[in-house]
Amino acid sequence: MEFTGYVDGVHGTMMIKTNGILKDGIWTGNWVIQHGAGELASVHGQGTFVGPPLSLDYEGRIHFSG
Repeated sequence: MEFTGYVDGVHGTMMIKTNGILKDGIWTGNWVIQHGAGELASVHGQGTFVGPPLSLDYEGRIHFSG
C-alpha cells in the first residue's frame, strides 16, 4: 500500500507492506514500512491493524533514523 501525506508534520510518501486475514467480516494483521521517499525517506515502523473492510484501525510505532 502506498501512503502520501504527513507523519508528525513531515510530508512524503512511504510504501507499507500489510499481511492479514479476513474472518467473519473483520480484518486482523500486521504492517511494516518498506521504505519512504521525500521528507519521509528515513521513516521506519511496524504495527498491527484490525477492523471491518474500509474502516481499519492501525496501531504501531513510527520513527525516523539519522
